[in-house]
Order: sequence, then structure tokens, then C-alpha cells
Amino acid sequence: MALAKSLATLASPYIVYSFYRNFLSGPSDPSSPTSLPRSLLGSASFRLVAALAMLYAVGTLARGFFRSRNPAYLQFISTYRTAVTQQDQLGQQKQLKKDDDASKVVEEARARLRSTYDYDFRQWPVDFRWTEGVYARDRVPTLLPVEQTTTASTGSNSSSSAPATDGPLVRGVSWLMAHTIGRIMLYPGSIGLLQTVLSNALTTGRQFLVENYQAKRYKLQARDGNLIDCIFADRRTPKQLPDASSTSQETSAHHETSTTNTSSSSSSSSSSSKGNTLIICSEGNAGFYEIGVVTSPLSAGYSVLGWNHPGFGDSTGSPYPQNEINAFDAVINFAVTRLGFSLDQIYVFAWSIGGFPAAWAASAYPELKGIILDASFDDILPLARARMMPLLCEYHLLVLQTLLLTRPRALSPCSAHRRPDHSPAL
Repeated sequence: MALAKSLATLASPYIVYSFYRNFLSGPSDPSSPTSLPRSLLGSASFRLVAALAMLYAVGTLARGFFRSRNPAYLQFISTYRTAVTQQDQLGQQKQLKKDDDASKVVEEARARLRSTYDYDFRQWPVDFRWTEGVYARDRVPTLLPVEQTTTASTGSNSSSSAPATDGPLVRGVSWLMAHTIGRIMLYPGSIGLLQTVLSNALTTGRQFLVENYQAKRYKLQARDGNLIDCIFADRRTPKQLPDASSTSQETSAHHETSTTNTSSSSSSSSSSSKGNTLIICSEGNAGFYEIGVVTSPLSAGYSVLGWNHPGFGDSTGSPYPQNEINAFDAVINFAVTRLGFSLDQIYVFAWSIGGFPAAWAASAYPELKGIILDASFDDILPLARARMMPLLCEYHLLVLQTLLLTRPRALSPCSAHRRPDHSPAL
């Protein structure tokens, strides 16, 4: 099947050209309505398409037959059905105790799926929904409106830029550019072609994390409906893990009253203390957790939670600003509610444009232990202006403003300790 797809892709230009040439040439006898279909049926391109279709159909049937005879695949299907079908049935019960036998069976099946199999993420069951988060209702992710271009941010006054940005035509073209080329240039990692080229590297990187750090993959649902692909490597010792039977409220109380377990040796004590700290990694505009910065804190002994931006890898949606903070909000709530970390045990490690959701998190969750920004920024307009043609500078800035719609709150030394007056009410 892979061979048929590859041949079809390589031969597609010739096939399209051949069909176009046959249609353009027309029938040799205009009075005969069947001459054109006959010419197409006898063309080399049609025969090639038919051969590829036959090869694909035979490959599909052969794959299904041999999989039905493969014990390992049958075991996978059984585990998958247990994890998905029973979870759907349990989801209909609004009040379900954590120690219920059926719930334990589902959790065990999902644990086997994460540790043993790597399959199409679109079929992966949702592990965590934003409504389950302990902060989901109290802290709604919002962004500040974009301020007008000023001398402080762009180096030009508003009167000089007004003629270039006035008028519905200019703003309409700006909106079109922002939502087509602009978004792709700002987040090239969301381009399907780039992801196709990197598909083998992403699969290899994910397998490396699973095999060497026992990382587990999860699917989160953000409040905008996007499904976020993330991976968690737990470096805590078994004694430090939260009780799986506790509810989210008990987990929250556990964070406030937790005590530190001492180790018998200084080396194990240092390792356990690092494992108690979670590093949430936020990648750049062409970064993926499979091949990103997650290995740096992992090699240092910290627990790590990596996630892909909306539209990156197997995450759905598009990386617009509101989608970005919705996704990151789901990641933080997942870390606290499901993984058992408190906010004061979490660092955010952001690279490049990954500092966008990190800057928002610094204000929305001031209890975070810290934020590490590497080659990042809190306002893209000054950076863009320095690399634009002077003649089209103001128009390009308008495109960026249209694309962003909102921008993260400026990250200041005090933003990690106290909440500004204009931040969302908690």
C-alpha cells in the first residue's frame, strides 16, 4: 500500500497532464460521442491509474487478512476496544467512583496502549478534558487586546501610519494575508508538507522518549475543541506519586499538605527532589516535542511534560493566539489535576515563540515556581519591523496585528509574583 501511494504521488503530474491533453484534443470524430471516452480508456495514464487502484485494493485486502491472523494485532484490538468502548459507556455515567472496577479496567487498558503501542493518534481516546481541570472554571484564558502602534513599540507615530492602514480594502487584504500566508510564516511547523518530511524523525523521537524515559502519551481536549498531543516522562519515585484513587479535590488538598520524603543517600535525595519538579516545555514555531527541548530537562533528572502547538504534529486546530493559550491552559490543568503536581512544583521552559503562552501563564498562574525563556520575546512587532522593507513596513505591521488580534501581556519581573489589575479575575 505504501508503494502504491508513493507511485501515485510520483506519477500524479504525468497522469494529470495526460488527462488534460486528451480532453483538450477532443474526439477525432465530432459526430461520435463515444470517441473521447474510448481514447481515455485506451490511454497509458488511465491504465496506470487502474493498475495503482488495483494494487491498492489488493494491498488493503491482504493487510486486513494477515492482521486478522496476527496474535499481536488481535491483542492490540482487544486492548483498544476495552480502552475506548468501555470508556464511552462510563462517560455516560455522570457520577463514577474512582475505585470502580470498570474504571480500573479502562485505566489499565490505556496504560498498556501508551507503553506498548504507537498508532494513529486520530483514533486515540481523549485522556483529559478541560472541564476536568481544577482551575477550569476560575481561570478562563483571555488575552489583552492589541494596542495601537506607538512610538515605543514600532518607532513611528500613529499619524504617519494612518494613511497606509485606513480603508476597508487595505484591512480586507490584510485579513486575507494574515490568515493565509501570515500564519504559515509565523508558525511554519503547522505546514503539512514540513510535517510529512519530518514524520520519520518525529516517530523516532517519540519512540526514543518512550523507550529511554518510559514517557507516556496523552490526548487533551482544550476548551475550543482542539485535541492536544502531549507526552509525560515521570521521574518521581513511587513513594512520591499521588494516590490514583483520590478525586481532583483531594488531589488539590494533597498539594497543600504534602510532605517531602527523605532518601537514604544524598544522590537518591537529589534525584527524587528533581523528579518532584515538573518542567513544561513550550516549543518554538517549528518545534515539536518529539525533537525539541524536552531532552535537556530529562537528562538533568526532572519530570517533563511536552506538548505540540495546535496544528503541529498530531494536535488539531491552528496556532492562533487564543488557541495557543487554550491549549496551554489545558496542559497546566492536566499537570495539576491528573498528574498530581502543584503549581509551585512546575517550571515552564519556553523556546522562541513558545514564550507566547509562557508569558500568559506567568500572569494567569502566578503560583508557578518559575519560567525560563530562551531566545524568546513578548512582542513580535518590533522584531518584524527591523526586517521589513521601509516602503511596506506599516502595511506589514497591520498584517501582523490582524493575525495576532491579541498579544500576550508583557513579561516583567513582577508578573511572576503578583497579578496586574487588568488580568482575568480569579
